[in-house]
Amino acid sequence: MATCMRCGREMRDYETWWYGSIQVCQDCYQLYLLEAQRKAQEEAKQCARCRCNIPLWGGKEFKGKTYCDSCYSIVRKEFIEANSCKRCGKLIEREADRKQGPRGELLCASCFEELHKKFSLGSVGGLFCAECGRKLSEGHAHRVGDMAVCDSCYKRVAEFETCNICGKHLGILKVILPDGSTICPACAKKQKKK
Repeated sequence: MATCMRCGREMRDYETWWYGSIQVCQDCYQLYLLEAQRKAQEEAKQCARCRCNIPLWGGKEFKGKTYCDSCYSIVRKEFIEANSCKRCGKLIEREADRKQGPRGELLCASCFEELHKKFSLGSVGGLFCAECGRKLSEGHAHRVGDMAVCDSCYKRVAEFETCNICGKHLGILKVILPDGSTICPACAKKQKKK
């Protein structure tokens, strides 16, 4: 015969249950389980995405929020896609390295600098139109001064204006002065500093 360590009831050996290191009767075992389940529910966390309950030992932290396993993988994947360079695929961690490309896409600082150099040189190989930002393909690019433009922009803009100060061909980006003359953004910055 054994004695329940919770309620003191005597029971046969085959009727005993173990809860951790405590020998208890079946009724007390069920009570222990209910108490443990209630405590786990009270202390459970909630997934920040789907609002399901997560046990204390479960869940993953990401950006200060707790997620269940399935939501964690989705949220992390979305974060990586939203914060990766659209050109090279590298995750951009620092805010200072986040740059905006010619069509509003997210670029890392190195890809932005590389594209900026190619734009200013007007190179065509695998680059983008200086007017609309579309990708240029071989045979469908036109050089206008130091810029490379696609077929549709070349046809649309019959005559490109030139900067009245430096003579550079102007595209969409231009500054119109009060006297009606047009200048490039670089010359406008120089005049603003004076």
